[in-house]
Amino acid sequence: MNKNKHNSLLIGMMLFSPIVASTLSISCWKINYEKDIKISFKRDKNEILASEILKYLEATSTSLKVRYDLSIVKADDTKGIVELMITPIYKGKVEKRFNLTFDGFKKNKMTPLEEILHKIQNVDLSEKQTKTIEEYVDSFKGSDLANKITINGKKMQEFLTHHKIVSTPKLETKNKELGIAILKIKFELNNEVKEIAYEISGFKKIYAHITPSPYVADTLLDKAINELGTVDLVDKEKHTISQYQKQFGNNLKEKLKFHKIGKDLKKYLEENQELEIKSVKLQITSAAKGTGTVKFILKNKSNNKLREVDGNVSGFKEDQIAKALDEVLINVSLEDVENLDPVEYKAHHNDLKSRIIAKNFDNAKLVNDLKTKKIEIKDVKIQVKNYTTGNYSISVAIKNLENNEEITTNYESSNKFKSISIQDIVNKNGNIEFNDKNQTVQGFVDKYKDSQLKAFIKNFDEYNKKFKDYGIELRKDKLVVLEKDDTKIKLTIEYISDKFTSTSFMKEFEIGGFHSKQQTNELNKKAKELAEKNQLLYPLKDNNEYSEEIIKLKNWTNEKNIYSGKIISDSNNNFQIIKKDSKDISFKLNWLIFDDFNSSLKYNEIIKSESNDGNYATMHFIKNGSEMTKILIKFKLVNDSSNKVYEVVFWEKEE
Repeated sequence: MNKNKHNSLLIGMMLFSPIVASTLSISCWKINYEKDIKISFKRDKNEILASEILKYLEATSTSLKVRYDLSIVKADDTKGIVELMITPIYKGKVEKRFNLTFDGFKKNKMTPLEEILHKIQNVDLSEKQTKTIEEYVDSFKGSDLANKITINGKKMQEFLTHHKIVSTPKLETKNKELGIAILKIKFELNNEVKEIAYEISGFKKIYAHITPSPYVADTLLDKAINELGTVDLVDKEKHTISQYQKQFGNNLKEKLKFHKIGKDLKKYLEENQELEIKSVKLQITSAAKGTGTVKFILKNKSNNKLREVDGNVSGFKEDQIAKALDEVLINVSLEDVENLDPVEYKAHHNDLKSRIIAKNFDNAKLVNDLKTKKIEIKDVKIQVKNYTTGNYSISVAIKNLENNEEITTNYESSNKFKSISIQDIVNKNGNIEFNDKNQTVQGFVDKYKDSQLKAFIKNFDEYNKKFKDYGIELRKDKLVVLEKDDTKIKLTIEYISDKFTSTSFMKEFEIGGFHSKQQTNELNKKAKELAEKNQLLYPLKDNNEYSEEIIKLKNWTNEKNIYSGKIISDSNNNFQIIKKDSKDISFKLNWLIFDDFNSSLKYNEIIKSESNDGNYATMHFIKNGSEMTKILIKFKLVNDSSNKVYEVVFWEKEE
């Protein structure tokens, strides 16, 4: 590496030419880093989000003598602005950092959750100063860790409760020697999930006296760097850089090799036992090109001084998936979305794989180009951000046919679906139908005032599905009697979804066809007259089938050993007896008659049990020992204020 050559040159000059070294002008090495750095973008800024800048930005040195590390200080995707921290590294030494701000990026409308998270200015952990990161992780897990998190100076739970969101935190080590950790928090609001990583510093350092700068003067460390030479990794050719990082990321020390030493690293360290290599990491520079940077810490164990060492590595196996992402799958979206909303689009196009396009690629060219790279599109999914604005993202799963490796990538689409509101969807989806209208409106309201819509809307499942596809929830707001007409009810339904700019809409329905009070009174009077004469519910005895039915009924009761059962009916007033605590049909009654004196009136709307626990009559089996002597039917009338129990003899033993 160039920096090792420069170090060797300076050391040699200091050892063997002290007079020459003393005459060198320091200013000849002085570089204005803010002028030296050259920033270039791989894509137009207005096509990418500010938070994505590191993927599409390249920083080079005009003088070719400096390497620059870039990190995001703050990115605002809603304003299209990002602030970067630039770290110049010259001759292996970290120089004074400086910040640069860029604007003009694609602006992204925030979701409800993002609007809340945008309010977060500071995230920290309490009690961190007295513990190392590992000690902190061991001490605080789950809810204990959550209780240690502060947001904007207050306990995180206050922030979560106020905004009605939930979170799942996880703490990971970034640099345990310097006491720096990464706190990942997964926030959830309704069906939206977002994970944010926060860098937390201030933990107890493992080496409290380490100089904050990664470069410290130390003769032994300088000597070791000179002797080791350029750093590299073994077995690169067998793996893509992503595979290599995944497979050997936790054991990279065993994969290190250095080009200047004529012996392996293990033997070199055995001969130089005061040296230690630790915290070896591989950072990917370009997955497609197979290039990266190896970083590690070289430690002098005799005085605990550290030196950060890094070197560029290349020569990994070509990564076809990464090439596909970098060369083909750029600015991915769906074609011809402008005239349909997302639900209509999916209904028209079952196979979304045949609809994706990218920058400079129509669908046919995109699929063909991926095919030449032996890449197959496995799945395409739409995630609607807002139905009103038409904003959506798209996830694309691709597979490398050579090694079966799969990866899913999300893209923010640049085009938009047709705009639609909750009101638009309500207006185009027809009316609703009610069950159970053979009663007064007041009786209906009293019965269903605490019920969900499904309990009384006849076509609820069909109606609800039309809204469920858009993520819209239906809620009953009001169910009241219409003042001007006692045969109608007014139902107000609220339609709710945070996937629309206007998140709710109310619609009132007027439903008619109920009995008027006068009509109900007449029906109740007629029912009572028939019940008093045993002509409302009675057996039809004058036929042979009735006698056969009684024999079967007595055998059934003896077999089941029961003394009573519910009499239930279907919509045509066909009757069955079931055990009182069962829902299974047990015995059909063919010769029990309900006098439907009004064609719209049903058995279970006028009959109720003697115990007032349902709309049914009860059949009682009276026995003398094992012998049946009488079968009685008992019931009350639904709207009978006298609460009288009526008895009908279904069968009685002849004396």
